[in-house]
Parts: sequence; C-alpha cells; structure tokens
Amino acid sequence: MSFYVKNKNRKTAHTSLIFAFAIGMIISGWFHLRPVFAQTISASINRISLSASLFGSDNRIVTNGTYEVRFGIYNKNREISDAYPSNTDAGSRLWEETQTVTVKNGIFRVFLGSVTAFPSTLNFENGDYYVGMRIGTDSEMVPRKQLGAVPNAINSQFLQGKSIGTKQGEIPLLGKSGKINIKNLPTGTSSNQLVLGNDSRLTPDSNSHIQNTDTGTTSEVFTLGTDKSFASTNFSLNVASATNTPALRFNATTQTWQLSNDGSSFSDISSGSIGAFLPLAGGTMTGDIIFAGSQTFTNLINLGADTVGNYVATITAGNGITGSSSTEGGTPTLAVNLLTSADGVGATSSNSGLEFAGASSNQLALIQGCANGQGISYNTTTDVWECASFSAGLGGTGTAGYATYWSGVSSLGSEAQLAPSRGGTGVDGATAGSGTLLIGTGTGYALATLTQG
Repeated sequence: MSFYVKNKNRKTAHTSLIFAFAIGMIISGWFHLRPVFAQTISASINRISLSASLFGSDNRIVTNGTYEVRFGIYNKNREISDAYPSNTDAGSRLWEETQTVTVKNGIFRVFLGSVTAFPSTLNFENGDYYVGMRIGTDSEMVPRKQLGAVPNAINSQFLQGKSIGTKQGEIPLLGKSGKINIKNLPTGTSSNQLVLGNDSRLTPDSNSHIQNTDTGTTSEVFTLGTDKSFASTNFSLNVASATNTPALRFNATTQTWQLSNDGSSFSDISSGSIGAFLPLAGGTMTGDIIFAGSQTFTNLINLGADTVGNYVATITAGNGITGSSSTEGGTPTLAVNLLTSADGVGATSSNSGLEFAGASSNQLALIQGCANGQGISYNTTTDVWECASFSAGLGGTGTAGYATYWSGVSSLGSEAQLAPSRGGTGVDGATAGSGTLLIGTGTGYALATLTQG
C-alpha cells in the first residue's frame, strides 16, 4: 500500500509499507488469545512486537531517521483514506498510542503497548482486529493490517510452564463428560480422604444411615452406638452441626431420655401412667387439650409448693368484706366487718333487713333508718323487711323463774307465785306436806292439813 511521509529533511516521498509482525514473544505463529491483563505477568508479555519496512514510490527504502507514528487497534477495517488526523471512525478504535520510531535501512521495530498499556477489555477473542498506522501528519494508511491468531499466545503465560499430568504441580486432564478420573482423587478411610459410594461403611450391614437419603428402608430399628458399650455412655441426636444446638439424649447413667435446648443443660423427659396425668416440664403449652367425653376430673390438679405466684393472687375487699392474699402454702382469710357504733341513719327496708352502715358504709348492720321504738317486720306484700311501729312499747324487769304479768299498759311485772287476782294461788306448793290441801281463806288460798274430829 502507498502513503506519503515527511522525513526529517522535509522531503516528500511516495513510499510503500511492508508489515512483518512478530507477536508476543516474537513468535512467528498466531494463536487464539485469551489475555487477562489484571493478573501479574511480565511486562513484555503484554506487548505486541511489530516490524515494518518502508519503501518510497520509486520502490526504494525511505531515508533513515526518526518519525512520529500513531498506532491504533480497531475492530473494523478501513478501505478509503481518511485525511489527517484520521479520526472519522475513532469510535471503532479500541486502543492507540504514539511512539517516536527510528527507521534504519527502511526498517523499524516497536512494541505496541510500551507507551499506553492495552486495556483489560481488549482480549483478542471477539471478532476481527486491525492495526492502523499514521506517520507524522499524513493520513492513516489504508487498508489496515488485520491481526491473526498470534495475540492469543499472551494467555499462555498463565499456564506458567505447567504440563498435563497427575503429579503435584501438573494440570489434570478431564475425561468423558468433563470428569476427573477417580484414580486421581484421594479416596479411602483415613482423614482428608473422599468416601467412595461402595465404601463398606455405607452398606446396610454396617448399620450406617446416610442423612436425608435413608428412605424406603425395611429396617425397624435405628441403633445408635453399635460399637459402644452401654455402661455410662450418653447417646445423643443433635440438631445441626454447630455448638450449643438442641439435642435428644439417652443418659445411660440415669436410664432416662433427656431433652436440651442448648446441647448443654439436659432435663429428663417425664413419663406417667395412661389416664393418670399429663407430665409437663418446662416451656409453655399452647393450643387446646381435648378430653374424651367419658373423662372424669377428680383431684386432677395438685398444686404443690413449686407453683409460680400465689394460689389466690388478690382478694378484693369492700362492702364489709376484708381479706388477705396468701403466699405459697399459706391460708388466705376472709372477714365481715359488723357495725360497731350505730349511726342512726340508713335504709328503712331491704330484702334481707340488713345494710352496710358506718362512716364508710362498709360495716354490716340491721337497717338503720327505723325510728325510736320501731322494730323490723316482714311485709308479705312487698317481700321486704322494713321498719314497723307496734301498738305499745314493752318494758319491765323480772327474775328468772318468776311468773310474768302485765303490770301496766306497756310494762311487765313478775312474781314467784302468781297472785289469786291474776288466776294464781299465791302459795308456794313446793313446801306442801303429805295430805296438805289448798283451802280458800276468803281472801286467797292457804295450805292446811285436815284433822279428824
């Protein structure tokens, strides 16, 4: 191809350019490139070696000297010349740099990427790539030079001289379906070894059960610790593999099943006779308990000394009733406050004939609204006890064993022997002797003994 170049003597010559590329480590072949420049590799491996011969229009090499050359890598070719500065299709330019190159005997050699590093996005694996070159203020030469496969050899650095094999430091070769030969894997029964599917420890006769896969078994017994003596060993089933996890354990020392929420503190799982009681230990019961229709409840709940709180948390006082709350095992008390000092005011009727009276109306008493001399009587019409007035008041004194009589309109009297005027004899018959008669005297009665004659 042809281009015009201004040499250092400012003479214009029509020259031709012949490219001779050696890419990577100046390898003459081309390979598929997968460079990842973010990795640590030698600086030279990230450069592309380029050599070119410059000829004039007279088919003679150009004058020796130094030239400013812009190199660019594009993702498309260009067939039509683009005048200086040749940026019409800069959008397809993936990388560029400008170097001062020395031409001797018409030849120059450079390393692309020595001034401006290739970007990590330039991996030489997507589509075609082209090298463009612009010398001085001439237009970029067309057509551009298409790159072949040699840049792909950059990625060979990441093999770091390793070879395929099965020894330490070698690269394994995948077999059918991309699998590694089982012979290359550490298998066996020791630590840090893989367990094979046909390992004898996984057979049914070994009493082993593979987690989450032990389905469809005909075995009716799941044995823990086949090779362990019963003695005082604890056999546990834990949840998850972390520490302090919930666990179910059989304690061979106490011969009991136990539960733990933290894998450390265990509590016995209680048991009882069917139909006697439901053992509960710890936690909170939720949901409904459904009893059979024939279930009877006799002394079903026994409150011991280990209940939380008081049996009777609070006894509400008021309306003449006082009470005390009880501590565990204690006995609560109830009391009724009776009126201790009449206040003279209150209701005149009630269904019971009682009311709460006193300064705070919290003492039990008979209805307090009755007037002086009134009593309480039951009214069958209104079905209440009420204050009622009688025809006269009752009063008087007497002696035990004496006969009582009305001494006045509203008073009573008494005497040892009821007088004849009140229908009595006035005589103490307790001293009458044998054969003694009660004889009237005209004014009363007297005891007399009859004599013959």
